[in-house]
Amino acid sequence: MTPQEKRIGPGSLAGIGEMLRRLQPRKVMLVTGGRSYTHSGASDRIEPALSGLEVIRFAGVSANPRIDAIDRGVSMWQSERPNVIVAAGGGSVLDVAKLVSLLGPRDQPPHVILGDEAALENDGVPLLAIPTTAGSGAEATRFATFYSNGEKQSLSHPLLRPSHVIVDPLLTASMPAEVAAATALDALAQAIESFWAVGATPESQALAEAALREVLPCLPGIVRAPTAWLRERMAYGAHLAGQAIDISRTTAAHALSYALTSDMQVPHGHAAALLLPSIFRINAQPGGRGIRDPRGTTYVAEILARLLDLLDCPDSETAARFLEDKVAAVGLATRLTTPAPDALAAQLARKVNAERLHNNPVAISDEDALRVYRSLLVHGAAA
Repeated sequence: MTPQEKRIGPGSLAGIGEMLRRLQPRKVMLVTGGRSYTHSGASDRIEPALSGLEVIRFAGVSANPRIDAIDRGVSMWQSERPNVIVAAGGGSVLDVAKLVSLLGPRDQPPHVILGDEAALENDGVPLLAIPTTAGSGAEATRFATFYSNGEKQSLSHPLLRPSHVIVDPLLTASMPAEVAAATALDALAQAIESFWAVGATPESQALAEAALREVLPCLPGIVRAPTAWLRERMAYGAHLAGQAIDISRTTAAHALSYALTSDMQVPHGHAAALLLPSIFRINAQPGGRGIRDPRGTTYVAEILARLLDLLDCPDSETAARFLEDKVAAVGLATRLTTPAPDALAAQLARKVNAERLHNNPVAISDEDALRVYRSLLVHGAAA
């Protein structure tokens, strides 16, 4: 697979016309979310570049897309056969476009292909991914997430990585505060998890460290008092975090986060960040749980020590409180209310993504997952 062609930086979307010309579009499929396409300013730059081209529009992609959205997108592609896809939006929009670009040209129905990655042998449709949020890193990864029957599902394949990318921080200026907060926390969680992941390499750790150095100074300012400088750093940091997890994958905080999103409608980045303090404590003090990383106990301890240095924290408990404070600082809850905390915690624990748990450096049991959920849930009226 050829490397991504990228444009990154303020005003980089102005280069979309040149990038499209090199793709020689005969017909373009434009994938967007709701109001973000217009409010972000993406439409002001993208629409002139599409002038004179035949364009089919797949609009209104929602957060946490269901498989029926994938089916509709694939059906539209197969009906119209565009030879270029342009996607502008948050992580869900980009994930849907990635799946359509890869699954559209296949003969089998999407649900069949999603269960048989061996069917994915050839490149899909060239995809130009343009994020309008800063946090998911979807434009940099080989992963795409969707929900089926209330359960989080994902496909991982190198061919899902978009062929062309434009990261323009000017597009993030219109993000509502709650979206800016959740997406920033997602980038933070990705960078930390990538750093300690079993799948981490020196390259991914260098990317994760660089991401942390960009993201940490942006919190909480990117939400409370955003400036052009903060938006630029946050967009770049989020892209670096995406590159890092593309190599390493995520770990336990993400594994446990999906149930919070599906069952409690907690935005993904918020959910991952809520779980990060507890996972930090477990990884730093494994006790009798056992080390999953084949590089051993000393290696894991060294990685955690390096993370403490990056966070400027003297110990793991201070780091866990530091991360919890970051959630509060961007205006999001650090605990979740529910009428039946114990019952809900048990329900959530049954939905844990086991694959991501295996990528955590320290073994996490079902009982650990239950305790982590219980620590987040407090009795009260559901939020």
